[in-house]
Amino acid sequence: LIAGLIVLAIYAHGMFRPSIRTALEAEYLFLNETDAFNPTRETGIALRFLSWILGAVLVHRMHARVSTSAAKANLETLAKVLGTCLALSSLGLIADHIFPSVRVVLGRLYGFDPGYVHWADRAYGFFASPVEAGAALVFGALLLVIANRGAHALSKPWLAATLLLTATGLLLTKALTPFLGLVVAAGIVCLARLSAQKLKKLALIAVPAAVAGVAALSLTFEGQMKLINLARRIGPWRIYVSEAFSRADTALIGFGFAPYHTDNFFLFLFTRGGLLTLGVFLLAIAAYARRNTPRWSEAQNLILVYLFVTGLTTDALIFRHVVFLLIAVGIPLLASAHEAAVAAP
Repeated sequence: LIAGLIVLAIYAHGMFRPSIRTALEAEYLFLNETDAFNPTRETGIALRFLSWILGAVLVHRMHARVSTSAAKANLETLAKVLGTCLALSSLGLIADHIFPSVRVVLGRLYGFDPGYVHWADRAYGFFASPVEAGAALVFGALLLVIANRGAHALSKPWLAATLLLTATGLLLTKALTPFLGLVVAAGIVCLARLSAQKLKKLALIAVPAAVAGVAALSLTFEGQMKLINLARRIGPWRIYVSEAFSRADTALIGFGFAPYHTDNFFLFLFTRGGLLTLGVFLLAIAAYARRNTPRWSEAQNLILVYLFVTGLTTDALIFRHVVFLLIAVGIPLLASAHEAAVAAP
């Protein structure tokens, strides 16, 4: 109810937002459309968010009430369906990479630009962009392993083949953030189990290794492009924050559902709904995690940590494929009965 009211408040306040298009274009961030209030587009966005919120609540309540045996059966079915989707998505990426005509056909079918020059050497198959493809593949693979109750599930031939196919698709997208997000999230979850003394010893190794890794990445052309891309986001981020805090109302409730591209999920929440939306979201997630983390396995904790980490440099949690995966698979994996099913041998 609170989330729904916030969405409606964001929509209503967006009718009176100021334009910051000139300030953004000063940083060479050109909008594809005006940032004036567009009732048709923004009504659709508001309805989409309301449907996601309602769907998440319904799915969570439904799965929280099932028995452990039923939850185990649900996980097996979810794993098979998810594995099939990942395999088909990866095959689409491979076909996109090998046959240029496939991208043209998929672009016409799904309504995206198959000729975008900056993605000419990156596959995105059935997805609107290689970034969305990478985020969905990594998150889907993570959920698939958890649904199959951990690493020992890799002994299943069909699962190993699916993950190998998914890894191939991910490489063709050349999406670095989802992969790094998974590595960092796994590291954070593992570090949480170590004592302070062991953490200090590990830091002496991990920090120099991370610095060396970034240095090695900067020596490659792809790595240089990734670092330049990250550096170019800082200017728009600064403008979003400074323009929002130039007025009390935009600082509190944001700019509404304006067509601003942030490459940061938390900044997305701030620009759309201000400190109110960002604060409510973080408090709600913190309360939910604090209540449930003690009974979750490391793998289940990894779901929230992964989404948090990838949200720092992408809008991962508004990518439709990621949202659908979270609602259809992620929430059931975090529900009470499914927690027991995931932990069961």
